[in-house]
Amino acid sequence: MIVCVSRRRSEAGQITGKKDGLFKGRIKMDSLNDILLERLKMRGIAPSTIPRFIKDLTGTLAFDPQSNLSEINRRMHLLGWYDVEVDEHTFQLVLATV
Repeated sequence: MIVCVSRRRSEAGQITGKKDGLFKGRIKMDSLNDILLERLKMRGIAPSTIPRFIKDLTGTLAFDPQSNLSEINRRMHLLGWYDVEVDEHTFQLVLATV
C-alpha cells in the first residue's frame, strides 16, 4: 500500500498532517504501536528488548514471506526467543506497524 503524507506547520508552530490511505492520521498508527508494545510486554518481553524482537521477527519474515506461524516460531526459537510464541494477532500487529 502506498501512503501519501502531506505536512504543514500550523500558526502555533505544530506540525499537522493529512494522510491518505488505510490509516487516517498518526493517532491510529500510534495506537497500533502502543497496542503492539503492550501486547509484547504482556507476553513477557522486556521493553528494552522489544525493538530487537521486532527486528528478528521481520528478518524471519524477509527470509521466507510464505512462512506459517509454526515455522516463524521455530525460527524465532532458533534466534533465542524461547519464551515467546508469536500468535496471529501479534503477527498482524507487527505487519501493520512495520
